[in-house]
Amino acid sequence: MITIVPETPVVIPGATVLQMLFPPELLNPGRLDARMHTIETLVRQLGLEDIINEVGGLNGKFEDLYLTRDQMHLFSFARALVKFTFHRNSVFLIDDIMSKVSLDTYHLMSRLMIALFASTSNTAITFFDNHLFPMLEPSRFARIENGRVQE
Repeated sequence: MITIVPETPVVIPGATVLQMLFPPELLNPGRLDARMHTIETLVRQLGLEDIINEVGGLNGKFEDLYLTRDQMHLFSFARALVKFTFHRNSVFLIDDIMSKVSLDTYHLMSRLMIALFASTSNTAITFFDNHLFPMLEPSRFARIENGRVQE
């Protein structure tokens, strides 16, 4: 399986905050008791807890949230981290969202990724990123310009 953090956050119309963080909850509601602690911890670590609580917590409607661009990208990132945490996928793909957030948000996301992937050796983490500084020490690095590998 592949976990993807898309460049443009995906919104599911009518979904709750919890369903947006963990889309399988749309199909089998109420089966997350053992996983709620993990979801709540990630939401807190990403600084989204207060704004989510303003709409009634994880069971509030996602469309009632008023998210900044950074918060929307953090939410998309949180969804991918939840999926990865529960499924330990072999590929984690980040599609350029890191270049679309503020430097503070970039560092927050970097710290969380370093902590999460520190004990993971069986996952290929792939970044499509316009920043020139990587958040993790790459084992392989390629610079691509105009569709051609330059380095």
